[in-house]
Amino acid sequence: MGLGLLLSGRGFLNFPTGAAKWLVLLIEVAATLAIATTLAAAYTGGRRDPPA
Repeated sequence: MGLGLLLSGRGFLNFPTGAAKWLVLLIEVAATLAIATTLAAAYTGGRRDPPA
């Protein structure tokens, strides 16, 4: 998102005033879901049964 703003002529992570709160919240929710998914996958898929 920051790169898109930079390429559009604004500064890096320089959000429009009215939408800044919601854009930051959106980024934080996306990061939280990505981290939670990664941790859940690492926890549930990390162990195998030993060969008999």
